[in-house]
Amino acid sequence: MRIISGSHRGTRLLSPKKTFIRPTSDRVKEALFNILENSTFSGSYKEKLVVDAFAGSGAIGLEALSRGAQKIVFIENNIATIRALNGNIKKLRAENSTQIAKADASQISLSTSEPAGLIFMDPPYNSRLGRECISNLNKNGWVDKRTLVVLEQSTKASSDMPMWLKCLQQNKYGATCLSFFKLG
Repeated sequence: MRIISGSHRGTRLLSPKKTFIRPTSDRVKEALFNILENSTFSGSYKEKLVVDAFAGSGAIGLEALSRGAQKIVFIENNIATIRALNGNIKKLRAENSTQIAKADASQISLSTSEPAGLIFMDPPYNSRLGRECISNLNKNGWVDKRTLVVLEQSTKASSDMPMWLKCLQQNKYGATCLSFFKLG
């Protein structure tokens, strides 16, 4: 895993040892940021707050930071994964522009006064945890009409998201699907 573009381009990221995580492939990550930068979604994360839920090693959030996001909030509950995430944050000297919420993303109760520009969720495939996570984030002030919500999931899964979110676009990359939502 590595940072693809921006101020930290080429930096190799640490992976957690002895845990099962399914990191977002470089192909999907590059496609995601091409969509975010070259479509109607441009401006969704640059100089804004980004939430990386089910963060794993933090590859998506750190990529966003490298490309100009203002602050990243990582939500992760696995201790070994958090160790790798902390190592990646230190490697990029990004302690002042990141925060780790040590919590189950599907049960997060962390509130904010500033809604996120982008919320990226990569829950375990074939789970409904994305729905629970976004509902809790919405309840705690993280979502407004400008917030773009991106869900990474298996192409075999349906986007079981709350009715108040409107699916704007879906893109498939092999077994991975990226779905883009806004308040509807």
